[in-house]
Amino acid sequence: MKIQKIHNLTVKVIASITIFVISLLQVPFETVAIESEEDRRREPTAGEYLELRAVEVKEEEGKNKQLIMELWGHNLQFKRIYSKISV
Repeated sequence: MKIQKIHNLTVKVIASITIFVISLLQVPFETVAIESEEDRRREPTAGEYLELRAVEVKEEEGKNKQLIMELWGHNLQFKRIYSKISV
């Protein structure tokens, strides 16, 4: 009988520790999502710019024209790369 009680107590303790650890793992992802827009925004310095180039115009008879464009970044310096994780 005592062995059964010890086993039940051990299972409860392990389950509690597991739930605690899982909740701790979720904290960093939630703090990233709370970050404000100003924290992610950055003003370009001299020589940093984006360029939008028209590469190709596709025309098909009886349909609208399609314009293919490319976005080029020049001399961009990143402080960090921001990625948002939502579950």
